[in-house]
Amino acid sequence: MIAQLSTGATINLPLTAHEIPWEAFCDFKDQEQEYFTAQETEDSQAAILSITRALAYVYGDWIWDLPFSLDEPLEELFLNGFAVTLGDDLSVMRLYAHLNTVINSFKPETLKDKVFKLVVGGEEYQLDQLKAAKFLTLEGVSTGEAIEVLEFRRIAEKNLEEKKFALGSMDFTLGLRELAILVRKKGEALPWNRKELESFLNDRMQTFRTVTAGEVLTLRFFLINSYLLWLQNQITNSSGTVRPIKVQELSRKKPGIVKRRRGKLSS
Repeated sequence: MIAQLSTGATINLPLTAHEIPWEAFCDFKDQEQEYFTAQETEDSQAAILSITRALAYVYGDWIWDLPFSLDEPLEELFLNGFAVTLGDDLSVMRLYAHLNTVINSFKPETLKDKVFKLVVGGEEYQLDQLKAAKFLTLEGVSTGEAIEVLEFRRIAEKNLEEKKFALGSMDFTLGLRELAILVRKKGEALPWNRKELESFLNDRMQTFRTVTAGEVLTLRFFLINSYLLWLQNQITNSSGTVRPIKVQELSRKKPGIVKRRRGKLSS
């Protein structure tokens, strides 16, 4: 949404995850960790600086002109799913809550489709449900694909264990590699030669650098959905009946509370 602040500045306020670059969102996640650390150590100044810096990756540097918070219970902004509308007073924490709502309320429009499609630079890339399920279970994939999938998982698990990279940077890199391995042009296969494969994946990751958070999240929803459908088929084939499968929502850490002055959004 293009809007104008009462100061006269024109801003672009994302209303969906598809309007947020994946790279910017991952940079935000990196800096957000510093905010959580400052909260734990009760360093209010560091908390204000770190979360404002984090949100600037998504919104832009104009966010530094806003008050940190307004005279309101901040916990309720997050619990109630606050989203900015025209005419609202703005603050850093209101924009934080807005971003939280945009990401947490994201629902892929094409989740029921049997093929995930992604268009980048005028080229279409795709992944069908069967291929997605095979990726997750390694059932029926080629040797080259299996090796690459296992390597992808090994790198992800190793980096998480060693905390080798900041979470956002790691998620950005792995998100692009995930796309590069799985989502290809119609009829395209991964090179079997290891050197050619690495070159192929690096080139494709570069192509995918401009994808949005919405596109990566849609792929991940698609993978989960494909796996659940595959699992239901396995259960049905073995017993003749389908047992319900439940997905448990993970709890999310909630931000804290600080107060300051006002800014306003207008049409």
